[in-house]
Amino acid sequence: MLKTKLFISLYIGFLVYIALKSFFGAGGFFDYISSVQYKDKLNQNLQELEIIYHDLFHDLKSLKSNAHIVKLYSRELGYFESDEHVIKFQGMGPKKIFYKVGTVLKRNQALKDETQILFISVGFAVFLVIFLFSLILPDKKKRAYGNKKRRSESFIYVSENSIR
Repeated sequence: MLKTKLFISLYIGFLVYIALKSFFGAGGFFDYISSVQYKDKLNQNLQELEIIYHDLFHDLKSLKSNAHIVKLYSRELGYFESDEHVIKFQGMGPKKIFYKVGTVLKRNQALKDETQILFISVGFAVFLVIFLFSLILPDKKKRAYGNKKRRSESFIYVSENSIR
């Protein structure tokens, strides 16, 4: 009877550990949901990066082929021809050229070793609690029959033909 209680307690503790690991552990249900959300963010970021790439590619193409565009960009950077004059207004700074370069996404990685130890500890605690309660609480059979062991009575069947 003690072995049965021990086995059932171990089994329930193991099931609790497996359930915790399946829902909250690495590769579990909630990890899967967060990876799907991260995948969606990556897809949105990829679309933004494609738009930025096409804008930069268009600017590069125009800088390589159009001399007028190169002249405009050089004026914005402060390079002027000798016959040109610069008029500066007070309170207005030079226009600066900034290119949008996109964002870098990083996934939040929790420490999986700490959760593994926590899951094992919870499973072991559940095992201990169930096993101790099963030892403390009396069985229904013991309440009905007392602490006496039932004698196994063996009957020998003898037929009339076997006696002769």
